[in-house]
Amino acid sequence: MMVYDKEIVEQAGVELPEQLTIEELYDIGQTIYEKTGVKTYYDGGINMMQIIARTQGSHLFDELAAGTKTASETHFANVDKFNKAESAISPDLLAEKNPDVVETKPIIDGTTWNDFFLFQPVHQYCQHSR
Repeated sequence: MMVYDKEIVEQAGVELPEQLTIEELYDIGQTIYEKTGVKTYYDGGINMMQIIARTQGSHLFDELAAGTKTASETHFANVDKFNKAESAISPDLLAEKNPDVVETKPIIDGTTWNDFFLFQPVHQYCQHSR
């Protein structure tokens, strides 16, 4: 699930589709950065890799067991694309912050306009809204 700073999105004048693709996230992130200077966060972890596999009609661990790497290659191409984009948070800056700890998440201090979470309770975000 992706959460986002509604004020930043509105300030940039963009609308987020209900089912946002990674390509749309990239394009919208560029627009938001151009209009507000706020960067995009792309979750490059294993959970996202599993989601990529599911969008391609497979399961990551089944692919790996079969010796195929379609989802892995797609995932790492996306990670590389976001890592090279000026509009996305850099890996170096992300390493300084700990996206697994709510208080140091980039969305909390306004470094990014979005964040992803899979297992953390939503109320943790609400307590730290700007």
